[in-house]
Amino acid sequence: MRNDNTIEVHRKLVRDNIPDVIRANGGTPHWRALVDDSDYLAAVHAKVVEEARELRGASPEERVDELADLLEVTTALMAALDHRRGSNASSRPQTRRPRWLRTENLARARRTR
Repeated sequence: MRNDNTIEVHRKLVRDNIPDVIRANGGTPHWRALVDDSDYLAAVHAKVVEEARELRGASPEERVDELADLLEVTTALMAALDHRRGSNASSRPQTRRPRWLRTENLARARRTR
């Protein structure tokens, strides 16, 4: 049972509006901005793993939402890595497809299930 003196500690990356949500629910958020690139990259890496685990455990009805969360954090990680490298993710060709997304692979996977 929780009392008013209980503090939940998560130590994870959260979306920008989460402190506002906590305040709106009567809580007092304790957070810090990650200004150091290495701290931010470590937090985003951990968030990618967290979101992938949530996707793996998601029900069929929850998978699209979990995929959207994973895409969002993966996009943030790619942008951070590109920024750190000095390149621009928006200059990458949008038509590039990962090899594991070939149509014939998906069709073969469906037939074997």
